Amino acid sequence: MADAIVGPMLADVLALSSGRTFVLASAFYSEARLDATTISAGSADFMVRLNLKSIDDWVARAIAPDALLKLWERHNDVDLNVYCGPGAHAKIYVGDDAFCVGSANFTVRGLAGTTDEILWRERDPSARKKMLRALKEYKSGLHPLTREELKDYVDRNLAIVKKLQLQSKRSMEDSLPPQLHRPVRTGNYDEFLLWLSAQKSGAANEILSRANGKGQLSGHVRMNFYGIRQFLIAHPTHRKDLQSASPDGYRLCNDAPMEHAMKRFVEMEAADEGGLVLDTWRTYLPARSGGKPKSGGGTSGNLNRMMPLLANYLTFKYR
Repeated sequence: MADAIVGPMLADVLALSSGRTFVLASAFYSEARLDATTISAGSADFMVRLNLKSIDDWVARAIAPDALLKLWERHNDVDLNVYCGPGAHAKIYVGDDAFCVGSANFTVRGLAGTTDEILWRERDPSARKKMLRALKEYKSGLHPLTREELKDYVDRNLAIVKKLQLQSKRSMEDSLPPQLHRPVRTGNYDEFLLWLSAQKSGAANEILSRANGKGQLSGHVRMNFYGIRQFLIAHPTHRKDLQSASPDGYRLCNDAPMEHAMKRFVEMEAADEGGLVLDTWRTYLPARSGGKPKSGGGTSGNLNRMMPLLANYLTFKYR
């Protein structure tokens, strides 16, 4: 059985890494996606673009060798092998039982969950074997990179790259599309409100009341829907954590890893979408979450309730 995944997300790719082996072949790779990645497979092969004699792609943020090194270092329990080449171009992700192939790089744009990208998810065992044979030949043309080589490259170039990045135009691969179009499987605001009406928690009832005009907070609720959805698409591990949190008792200010991830997302990745106007949303959020108010924030109560609620609403089924 196969699926055509419109709007691939990081969660779709990482679902393939939960078995014994995992293969990631991507031309480009963003810091934000690498930092949000946890590999649970016993062994993994990464095949990526990297020219050890140039920093141009890194300066443009089309690749992130420093983030790749950090991922490698925090996965000491994984037999991780990296292969690189200046012209590496494939976009293929392989797990034990399926593989995905298509147009999506391992980047902010490629895995943004928008209709800009499609991945074909194939479960046929014979097709998977053929893909692995092709990847073996593809890998033979790449350089087997050691962690020491990567560290030396990063250490030698990091300072100048960061300086040049301040002066250069950001790569399209490292940012969300200017006009975001979501596929059906990511849900929509009206469907979310309908879903809330079927929930039993006090938090769900309160958010639904506010969405319908209580306290003149309907705009806050709508904006939070789009902002939180963007965040949860970018951070599937945090979405999973939030699914077990109580929407009536959850407090972002008491969840340091989540708060740090939210702050970084708001400051470095979030973009206007639907009812979300990023500059306005930041006036609602507390500074510790990437907003502007030094304490509290006009939408903190909505944020605390909606993060666990949205984590459970967003199921991302293939359809």
